[in-house]
Amino acid sequence: MSREVSAASIAVHGERLAINHCGCGYVEVPTQLGRAARSAVEDALPVARGRTFRSDVCCSCGAELTMPARRTTRAVTVTPDEETVTTLRFDLPMRRCPGCGLDQLPHRARHDVVVALSALFQAATDHISGDDAIDPSELGPLARLNYTLRRHRRT
Repeated sequence: MSREVSAASIAVHGERLAINHCGCGYVEVPTQLGRAARSAVEDALPVARGRTFRSDVCCSCGAELTMPARRTTRAVTVTPDEETVTTLRFDLPMRRCPGCGLDQLPHRARHDVVVALSALFQAATDHISGDDAIDPSELGPLARLNYTLRRHRRT
């Protein structure tokens, strides 16, 4: 499955997202995919070191980042197990170090990556668990209650 979301200053497009389906209608992103995605993104996107009341400094050489941020597209491949490969494509602000030339995420945008990943996984499960995905009359009483509570939490 493929989904795209935008959160704060970052847009992310996920290709071949793995989704777990339960017989009672519950849909979730596998835990190992979420952990692997966060780990792969942290490894692939260097983050500038922030300073109070001053501009960021390079995470590699320590030079002050004086160049303005520019929009960049980055692809990150996530492999939580040997069978599944998920590609995440980010559109995000990056700043280039004038000293070593390393492109890095501004310190203020580091939390936006986590928010964007969470929004992507939520959008993937919301898309599948829409009204057309399940007929509540086919569920047992406990599963029907869980389905109804989950539906009302989203509205």
